Amino acid sequence: MKLQLILENQEVELNEKVSIPLNKTYENLNNPTDIIVDYSKSINIPMTSKNNEILSNSYRLDRSIIGNTSGSNIGIYLDPTKKIPMKLLYNSQVVLDGYAKFVSANNSTKNSYYTLNLFGMIGEIFQKLKSVVLS
Repeated sequence: MKLQLILENQEVELNEKVSIPLNKTYENLNNPTDIIVDYSKSINIPMTSKNNEILSNSYRLDRSIIGNTSGSNIGIYLDPTKKIPMKLLYNSQVVLDGYAKFVSANNSTKNSYYTLNLFGMIGEIFQKLKSVVLS
C-alpha cells in the first residue's frame, strides 16, 4: 500500500510519519451553505533534497519570487500565496484531487519539514462560484 502526493505533476517524497486521514468534518451545521470546502487537512512533509527542489527551498529568507513565464507555481517560481494543483493517490488510485497551499517550514536541528494544507476540488468550485454570483 503506497500513499503518493503529487504537486503539479511532481511526486513529493513522503516518509512513514506522514499520515493523511480522509475524514470530513463540518463546523457549521446550522447553515450548510457556509461549507465551501469538502476536505481540508494540514500535513507535514519532510525536508529532503527532492522536496526542497519542488518547493524551491521556500524556507530560505534570502529567496525572492521571480516572475513566472511557464505557468507552473512550483520549483524556482513557488509563490506561497498561490494554490498548487494537487493529487493524492493511494495504491495508484486518485483519492483526492484539488489544490495545496504552502503554510510554513520548520528547519530545526531535530525536525525539518514543510507544512501544507490540502483542499478538495469542490472548495475551488464553490469559491469560483461565489466570485461570479451577484449578491
